[in-house]
Amino acid sequence: MEEIRHITEKEKPAFMSIGNYSFGQWQYEPEEDDLAWLDTEEVLALFVDGRMAARLRNRSFTQIIRGVPKPMGGLSSVASFPEYRRRGYIRRLMAAVFTDMEAKKQPVSALFPFRQSFYRRFGYVNTNSYYRLKVPTTALQHLLPLPTAEDGWTLTRIPAEEAQLQLQPFERQMAAQHHGYVILPDDLHKEIWNFLRKDQHLLFVEREGVLQGALRYSLKGFMDKGELTVHTMFWRDLETRDIILGFIGSHVDNAQNCWLPIPPGANERYWLGDIAPPLVAETSFMPLMVRIIDPSAAITELPAAREGELIIRYTDPHLPQRDGLYRIAAEDGRLHAHPHSGAPAAQLTVDALSALVFGAAPPEELRHRGWLTGEESAIQLLAGWFPVRPVYNPNFF
Repeated sequence: MEEIRHITEKEKPAFMSIGNYSFGQWQYEPEEDDLAWLDTEEVLALFVDGRMAARLRNRSFTQIIRGVPKPMGGLSSVASFPEYRRRGYIRRLMAAVFTDMEAKKQPVSALFPFRQSFYRRFGYVNTNSYYRLKVPTTALQHLLPLPTAEDGWTLTRIPAEEAQLQLQPFERQMAAQHHGYVILPDDLHKEIWNFLRKDQHLLFVEREGVLQGALRYSLKGFMDKGELTVHTMFWRDLETRDIILGFIGSHVDNAQNCWLPIPPGANERYWLGDIAPPLVAETSFMPLMVRIIDPSAAITELPAAREGELIIRYTDPHLPQRDGLYRIAAEDGRLHAHPHSGAPAAQLTVDALSALVFGAAPPEELRHRGWLTGEESAIQLLAGWFPVRPVYNPNFF
């Protein structure tokens, strides 16, 4: 007998066993501390004759889409034991998790793929890569010395594990500047901070008692083998940015190199002192893949640079209850979308609308792929409403 459902508290060890086996961390008996953080309402599993054969997680996050926060279903922990593979179990779980996302009113979804082609089958589309840059720490020494309390600035460095509640509100506030940024929930899962506390530090930069910037980083090795790796950094103004970069530069005696994440559109040459190419750059781990679940809720309140309205025909083979006609209209600089009737001016698949909402591709790319058809005026209006915009999200989940 086969069934799909949320797991119980007693089934947490089985959930962990599948993940440990699939992701190279096998242990027969998971430690009790490895289970306390897991929310059973996040996990869907497929059981065969009472044994857990496959599972996944739908994690509740907030994602910034074109400056607007949207509830997001973060798909992760997709795995099964090898003896249950090639039977369509993951495909069935994917259908179930889309229903779960609807029930939890998560209009958008995102994931880090193990293989992009696999998730394209379910309507997820690629976003862009961004990169991190490895530079000699000396390239930031021109920003020294650091300001002092006499200048009105306070720099406070603490272990990451001690600052969960301090960092979260500031990160949530500053993340709005980054399209596609995934904001971790206020009650961060214990697993995340168990990871962070191993080797990560936080720097808070305050001016006259007001938090202006934050840096989360790790430091490994020493001298010529030392590296400082920046995981996230935020600043309210460019003066604060330079202080943060100068703090990184102050590690020149114990870290020869540093890794800096470069948000799309940033010109790192304004960050660095005299430094000759070539520099080492790496793209992001795996570009985030994204998908809309509810067209109306995903589109409504997004900014609109152009006035106008149109009716579209939308199709989603994995959520057929969302198929149909929608009216999209720009009112007071914001988009609104609702089910409607009438003659459509354009036809879009879930792939096309997902790519437009997330700024992942222009209409000509979507037409080339057969995801978008319609009147030229309608397609031009869609291009005006949904310009291509690169995603930046350093938070892995």
